[in-house]
Amino acid sequence: MYSCVILFKYVIYSIIVVKKNSTLRTPRYPALVVPVKGPRSKH
Repeated sequence: MYSCVILFKYVIYSIIVVKKNSTLRTPRYPALVVPVKGPRSKH
């Protein structure tokens, strides 16, 4: 139960960070997305 709460908070926090980075257009946003979607698109 406790681990699920941490995971849920992490998801919300990551969404907030992504929204802030997308509005500020910082290089951290694409760098954070590429490693996740990159390998999947190649395979």
